[in-house]
Amino acid sequence: MSKLRNYQYIIFALFGSAVLLGGLVLPGYMLTLDMVFGPIVAPLSVGSLYSILPIVYLRTFLAFLFGGWVAQKLILLGIFFLLFYVVLRFFKEIFKLETTYGVEYLAALVFVINPFVYERMLAGQWLVVAGYMMLVPALVYTLRFIRDHSVRNIYSLAVCLSVLAIVSTHYFAVVMVLVVPILLVRSLFVSNKLTYIKRGLLLGGLLLVCNSYWLVPAVLNQKETQLATFTPDHYEVFKTVSDEKLGTVGNIFMMHGFWLEREPWIERFLVAKEQGWQFVVTFAALMIFVVVGVYGAMRNRDIRLQVIVMTLVVCLAVVFSAGIGQGVFSGFNAWLFDNVSFWKGFRDTQKWSGVLMAFYALFAGYGLLYVLERARVSYRRSLLWLSLCVPVLMTPMMLFGFAGQLQTVQYPSEWREVNMMIKTDPDCKVLFLPWHQYYALKFNNGMLTGNVASSFFECTVVSGKNMELGSIDSQGGHGEVYDRIEELVMNNTGDITKTVSEFKKEGIKYIIFTDDVQLEDKYEYPFLQSEQLELIYEEKGVYLYRLP
Repeated sequence: MSKLRNYQYIIFALFGSAVLLGGLVLPGYMLTLDMVFGPIVAPLSVGSLYSILPIVYLRTFLAFLFGGWVAQKLILLGIFFLLFYVVLRFFKEIFKLETTYGVEYLAALVFVINPFVYERMLAGQWLVVAGYMMLVPALVYTLRFIRDHSVRNIYSLAVCLSVLAIVSTHYFAVVMVLVVPILLVRSLFVSNKLTYIKRGLLLGGLLLVCNSYWLVPAVLNQKETQLATFTPDHYEVFKTVSDEKLGTVGNIFMMHGFWLEREPWIERFLVAKEQGWQFVVTFAALMIFVVVGVYGAMRNRDIRLQVIVMTLVVCLAVVFSAGIGQGVFSGFNAWLFDNVSFWKGFRDTQKWSGVLMAFYALFAGYGLLYVLERARVSYRRSLLWLSLCVPVLMTPMMLFGFAGQLQTVQYPSEWREVNMMIKTDPDCKVLFLPWHQYYALKFNNGMLTGNVASSFFECTVVSGKNMELGSIDSQGGHGEVYDRIEELVMNNTGDITKTVSEFKKEGIKYIIFTDDVQLEDKYEYPFLQSEQLELIYEEKGVYLYRLP
């Protein structure tokens, strides 16, 4: 690839990232359900997988250098830049092309601007989107290994998959489920089977070594991970959403089905398919490109087998994405949950739709190439520009900071004042109320937001991790101390004097209470009325109590 072309890709990726994020790059924090940033980085809980440790270190380092909100902007810009760039960079190699006429730009736009990425970002699932981005490099390095299983390609694939494990263990598992069988079947058809098997074992060994820092603790402490607490109730709550007319599979093919689509949370936002005819027409145009792309690629003998395998992989991904949602695949997926131990981690099965979206993007680009090669030269530029409008018109609410639906905010001055009061205490341990993992945060425009206390207060913070979705409250895996404190907080009828004493035994020295959901909160916190507590700060709905 020429340096000029690479510079063009970089400029396009930077420009595309800026257009999508828009005002979200302004000073302040973007706070959502699962994207909670603050001046500090909260430590991992007992139930966390340590695969995310490098991300925690990166966030801490960036926050130390530039501050919390700048660190968030850099991470967001990095994710969106790479979303565009990986497709632009690798499109030619995936399909063994010499000339593309610029169709990789359509592939990149479809890969980034679509309902799947849109809804995940609304929920703040930035690591899910980062894992989705890594599907393209994972495909490329797998193809390189299959085409030439040299030691260099082994190392490249091992590093790629290890990075994928860091940003998303879910997509790491997705890729392993798909790639391992393919590599095993490939061994039946290589000429030098012994060499291939040795290289495969080397690849497996490298993956185990590179990921031992989180695999070993996960295996040794299986009962302490959140995975061990997942039950059929979790599969029900997180199951893929069905469409009244299209069913579950139809909804997946239309790039929807995120479990939050059934929750009141979604009512605050625009949904792509609710555009009516605009979405139907642009989706139909996209499908024409995809179908033509598959047809055209199948006619190319050099990549025919690859296309067949990719199509079979996508069919499997659709089946798995449907989960236990309404449809013919619910029984099969229920069997997987019950009988395959690690399959519990796929409780949010619609993440498998990321594989489908990558397929759409790549073959839409190839479909446009097939059309341009057969069109008059004078028409090619116009056709290319018209095609680039398809993903933009299909999900226009992604542009300019998600159409203003997400905004940046600053933490209130009252929070900063409380933080100044407690952070000088070397043994500071705070109980933060309200006791919810998600609640409508007043200073975040009343948006349902993940609990931000641990990311702001420079203290050991104990805050609610109960999801309160369906029959699910606390997911477990947070440790015995957390469980005891949660039991005390949620017990509204106990002896308040005894409750405060029990808090003190668990090391709690301060209680911070904010009245964001005071009128709607199902917990009453009667212990706050205890005469043992000393109210040392009260301002605009923020209260700080000190325990004796």
